[in-house]
Amino acid sequence: MKEAVKLFTILIEEMNKICSDNDCKLVIINLPIKMQFDKSFLDNENFDSLKIQKILKNVTSENNIPLIDLYIPINNSKNPLDYYLDWDFHLSKEGHKLVGDELYKFLVNDNFLIK
Repeated sequence: MKEAVKLFTILIEEMNKICSDNDCKLVIINLPIKMQFDKSFLDNENFDSLKIQKILKNVTSENNIPLIDLYIPINNSKNPLDYYLDWDFHLSKEGHKLVGDELYKFLVNDNFLIK
């Protein structure tokens, strides 16, 4: 796992450098997987379903990379599984709408396009 985190960090840092070298800004969206909300998949009490998010938050914070974390709005909703298809692990219509709304809010309402 340590090697995977190291590689993950290097890849994000390299993407950020390429963006910076080309006068653009890297923005990362964290889209949690359905298994993080469907308890039938996580029967191990010791499994940390937020481990990847924690690593991602650390890497983006240390490198001053904006992060749109969709875990929070999905988790805080009445039924997080509504954002995923019943028969599959892909996003539902509601899930795609959430992604679009959050991206719009970040780009327009947070004035990211003006900065």
